[in-house]
Amino acid sequence: MCTPVPKEEHVMAGGIVPGILKTGLKQKFPSNESAPIALKEALTKFQAHLEGAQFTAFTDHNALLFANKFAATTTRLAKFSLFFTTYPGMTIMHRAGRVHDNTDPLSRYLWRIPHSTNPLPDNYKPLQLKEEEDTVKNTFAEYGNSYAKDIDSPVSHYVATHLDKFEPAAEVFRVQIGLEEQYSQDYDTATTYQLVASIADSEISRIQEEYSKDPHYSKVLPWLSPKSPTNKTHYPQYVMKDNGLIYYIGGKEGYRLCIPNSLVPEVIQEAHAGYTRTYNHLCATYYWPNMADSVEAFTKTCDVCQKTKPRRHGKQGYLQPIPIPEQPFEVITVDFIMDLPESYVYNAILVIVDKLTHYAHFIPCHTHINKVDSAELFRDHIWSHYSLPCQIISDRDARWTGAFWDHLTSLLGIKRAVTTAHHPQTDGQTEVMNQNLEIMLRSYIDQVKSNWSKLLPALAFSYNTSTHSVTRQTPAFLLRGYELLRPAHLLANTSKHIPCIESNTAEEFSEEMEAARNKAKEAIRIGQIYQERAYNKGRYFAHYQPGDQVLINLKTLNLLKGKGTKLDQIYDGPFEVMEQISPVTYRLRLPKSYSMHLVINIAHLEKYSTSSENIEHSTLPPKRELDQDDNIYEVERIVDEGWERKGRRRVKLYKI
Repeated sequence: MCTPVPKEEHVMAGGIVPGILKTGLKQKFPSNESAPIALKEALTKFQAHLEGAQFTAFTDHNALLFANKFAATTTRLAKFSLFFTTYPGMTIMHRAGRVHDNTDPLSRYLWRIPHSTNPLPDNYKPLQLKEEEDTVKNTFAEYGNSYAKDIDSPVSHYVATHLDKFEPAAEVFRVQIGLEEQYSQDYDTATTYQLVASIADSEISRIQEEYSKDPHYSKVLPWLSPKSPTNKTHYPQYVMKDNGLIYYIGGKEGYRLCIPNSLVPEVIQEAHAGYTRTYNHLCATYYWPNMADSVEAFTKTCDVCQKTKPRRHGKQGYLQPIPIPEQPFEVITVDFIMDLPESYVYNAILVIVDKLTHYAHFIPCHTHINKVDSAELFRDHIWSHYSLPCQIISDRDARWTGAFWDHLTSLLGIKRAVTTAHHPQTDGQTEVMNQNLEIMLRSYIDQVKSNWSKLLPALAFSYNTSTHSVTRQTPAFLLRGYELLRPAHLLANTSKHIPCIESNTAEEFSEEMEAARNKAKEAIRIGQIYQERAYNKGRYFAHYQPGDQVLINLKTLNLLKGKGTKLDQIYDGPFEVMEQISPVTYRLRLPKSYSMHLVINIAHLEKYSTSSENIEHSTLPPKRELDQDDNIYEVERIVDEGWERKGRRRVKLYKI
């Protein structure tokens, strides 16, 4: 704060900021309140000098200019504004903090950073240890001249350039520390060492020999030898050193050792990474013609890299919607829900869903049901009520595959569509139906979980009389042509308002029924379009020809067993493509050790790249899993069943 003095400003208040900092007001209040607090404290401290006088208060807080007329303020700021009105002679002016020349030194201290080109200042003094604290110097003083002999013995380090050789191929550096017994040295002199790097003479001779056999460098050698003509402008990019090796004169890299073509795979092979990292690592030291192409071809066709590295691209294969049937129960999907708690001698559910109307049947059964029993359930609940279907879609359960069902469906003229191995998305409708049924059972089952078999008829009726999200109509209406009466309709006495097809003639009823089903087909087609658009997002088209080599994904096929699967190779192969079954399924030539189905979805395949040149790569041993979850053997009958505890889980076992 300053009072008007001719030609200068006279400072009246000082030391206010240290007092505020000491009380912690800047940390306790926001900046719009801490500045008025500072002004209030100054006015209170120098009240004897300022009351009734004309003075100016400079501040670097611009909001303080409106201290006498705070708008939409807090209670604290309102008190400050009322206090400031008791000093009518006070004028508040804003002055930026950077132009203040007489401010408090604690808040505007100028820190002068010394100029230095080193990480440490020029006058930096290293840490000085006492004699009893420096263990290394004490050890040297204790051993004396025998320090190098007993402690720092001569050391040589080598690097192996051939993995198949036990002896090192080149000596990289040697560290030799030695002391004369009669010569006394200090600690710094005794612990110095010399680094020597060189290429073994055998390697130099080997490279020189390969130069003469290389088709490119054999033409360069005559122009670089000492007996060559003085005009060496034919190959100005090369130079030969005294050791007889050819170097390429690069730009930023300087001299780069030229590698003959026969040694290129050996150079790339040593712990190479991807193409970009490998090329950047090699081009700084080595050179050979078409270097980028050869590095890319080698890294792309490396067997170890293809089997161990995960793929970063999107998944392969687009969605292939199942054709929409023309009539109800023309195409059905079947699946089992197994290993349920015992409920009136039942412990499994057979789920059958119509592809067009989405009409569902929930049939209780047993886990030891065989193929004949499943055929009888199909006859009693589907065939006898809706006639024979044209197609049955199922998974690869042993109850639906095998000679019995093959013979039965061929006699009846039924087409069978079986999902590919480890790809349940093919029968997605039944999988979703199973999830919905399990949700309904969880909601109504008793505490001992023993009454679920009695709930199935009511749950099936509730589902079939509810509007489906795809067709926008109930499955019962699309199947029968009228809405089934529900208890709510009878209680409300609104049965006459139940929507149904009202026609005077059979022809009108048939036309209206066909129109309703055509509307459902159109709704299903629109739903498939949305599903296809969402499914194909992030995917790309891939196609393999018979004879191509592919790898199978061991993780997505659940073929990795035991501990340490995170460190197992991801892919195995290569395997030959024998036949294309559909746009997204292929039949492979798998060895007998893979007891799984030969038809695999493209989502589990990856292309295997082979080198067009005769380049030897390191290979991984074939990964073979003899015990697979996908059992395709025919089971005649189940003779017994039981439970086995594995850790905290109980596993159901069957004797066949």
